[in-house]
Amino acid sequence: MISGPPKYFTYNWYQADKWVNALADLSPEIVATGHGKPMEGREMRQQLMDLALNFADRAVPRYGRYVAEPAVTNRDGVVSLPMVPKKQGTVWALVSSVAVIALGCVYFSRQRSRKEILSLPNFS
Repeated sequence: MISGPPKYFTYNWYQADKWVNALADLSPEIVATGHGKPMEGREMRQQLMDLALNFADRAVPRYGRYVAEPAVTNRDGVVSLPMVPKKQGTVWALVSSVAVIALGCVYFSRQRSRKEILSLPNFS
């Protein structure tokens, strides 16, 4: 099965998409990527075309440093890197923690009020 480029090495997903499409347009007879066994034939070309047509869904990760913005390079090396995105999960974890603490405070406050009412002297 043909998969997209390795997520941990790809720093420009737009360019990777262009290269996969260019390779699919060549309709190669054999693909030898340097890892795994060489692939050939009609099934390989269909898988390559499928990857090219559905690259964003099949290859590009949902989040990561280079998903929204690529690293900028030239022949001397790295020119600039995009900021590291903050994970939304951290925000949700903080909001959830605050909500649980608030609910706990309300619960224990009501329990204390209930105990105080039960411990009032009966003057009847």
